[in-house]
Amino acid sequence: MGRLIYSHNLTGTKFLFGQKLKIIYFLMIASLVPLIKAQIIYNTTIFDFINMIFIIFFLTYIFAKRKLQIPLLVPMAIIIYGSLISMFNAQVLLINSIILIIDLYLFIFFIVLYNIIETKRELRIFILFWMIFAILQSSFILYDIFPNFVGRGYGTFLNPNMASNYLGLSFFLIFQPYAKMGKFLTWLFGLFILSGMLATKSLAGIIALFISVLVMTILYWYRARACSKIKLISAILIIVIVGLIIYPEVTKIPNFLARFPKSVYTKSDLWRTGFNIFIKNPLGCGIGPGGFDEVCPEIAIFRRESMRIELHSDWLSFLVERGVLGFLGLVLLFGVIAMMLFQTLKTINSKREFLWVIGLFGMFVFILSFAFTHEVLHFRHIWCSFALIAVEYKLRKKGSRREAIDLRPSMNII
Repeated sequence: MGRLIYSHNLTGTKFLFGQKLKIIYFLMIASLVPLIKAQIIYNTTIFDFINMIFIIFFLTYIFAKRKLQIPLLVPMAIIIYGSLISMFNAQVLLINSIILIIDLYLFIFFIVLYNIIETKRELRIFILFWMIFAILQSSFILYDIFPNFVGRGYGTFLNPNMASNYLGLSFFLIFQPYAKMGKFLTWLFGLFILSGMLATKSLAGIIALFISVLVMTILYWYRARACSKIKLISAILIIVIVGLIIYPEVTKIPNFLARFPKSVYTKSDLWRTGFNIFIKNPLGCGIGPGGFDEVCPEIAIFRRESMRIELHSDWLSFLVERGVLGFLGLVLLFGVIAMMLFQTLKTINSKREFLWVIGLFGMFVFILSFAFTHEVLHFRHIWCSFALIAVEYKLRKKGSRREAIDLRPSMNII
């Protein structure tokens, strides 16, 4: 009897320790992932070194406790294999190897998050920490442009587009059903995050947000009742009217819409150069991950200075640098995540859950859209977003299985 009590107490102690450690880990992710300015070596930050310690611990814990679950394994394996093939034709093998190591590290980070978030409570804690530090980051960005509205804010990120990407993804957290904040706090959070995002003056962010909200509106319209459709139409009309009224003033904002033609010219030159390299490359094997900004010709930036820069498109960079196989892996990666979202959509039981799932759709489409004009898959917060989508799919899948078991007719043993 004494042994049983001791064993029970020991198990309970381990459980509490694991839960507390998870909370610390979620807090560390939310607070340090946006802290990109303080880079150490090879674009690593203090987060990466602390994260590796947590990853090693949690992987050991997961292997000892149960079988490790590895979602997105097939598309990532194809991407890695395509990347390795492309390196046979590479000129900068060290850079290629570093980029490949970063890919593996981010994927392992995603796997750990997917495995350790096991309940709705843990998901709520993770989301709440993210929201709190997104508000803090938005405050930093707004403070950046407060004394000088001519510039662009980017807080603790390396550039305004990275900051815009982070805040854009954070905006979709207002639809989460786990932490009930009330409508006032929810919309206040949303407006504050959007204000910070607009302060980055990122055209890519605004376009991606518009496309994401459009997709969400279509999904909502498809399942909404007549009265909800009327409210939606009214909201859209109000937004359009307000937009038309303030548009003349928006065009006067310095360093904002006036950058659009220059940005288009630069990206068209970049993408033309990248596509030409892909055409000339034998069998479409690629030039190695991260190889374009090392070996490509210099490109005129805003029609003035010339320099070597990255391709500013995940879609094109995978095709040019990792070849056809790497590009197919990227398509499959996004395809599997889209499948998770559509499967999750089938399990909803309430309007609040429906809003959260279409919010995750918005988050996913935001990443897809941003990836057309920038290389974002090496951003740490992107893989946090992938983990959110995958964990939601996992939890709802488990819930559906429990419901199926509960509804199964009981057998009377005579």
